[in-house]
Amino acid sequence: MRMIDGSGFGQAWIDAWNRRDVETLVGYFADDATLTTHFNPIASATGRPLLNSYWSALAKSATSFHCTLNDAFWSVQERKLTLLYRIERDGARLRACEMLHFGPDGRVQRDNLVYNALLGSKSTP
Repeated sequence: MRMIDGSGFGQAWIDAWNRRDVETLVGYFADDATLTTHFNPIASATGRPLLNSYWSALAKSATSFHCTLNDAFWSVQERKLTLLYRIERDGARLRACEMLHFGPDGRVQRDNLVYNALLGSKSTP
């Protein structure tokens, strides 16, 4: 199995999102990978073409978008990288917890993304 540098991969993931570089993001995934997001609405996509469509629409829908990585935890036994980060999107701030499950080839097989509490917006002091 290929080893993953958790903090290095985590920062590369965040950097790609900040560039809205969907092609790079999708490139980390296996062909049959599954994404599940627990946001409004809850969404699920399986396969790189659907991931590309979902993330492209998301990237284009925001006028401002920036992520900041808070922490990354790599579980060797589970081949799972958990990323904790903050998202600032069109004035709203969210916390995210993303769990990327890797296959033996080093590609993401499953991605579970949970958005936590809303931290505030432009209209909130």
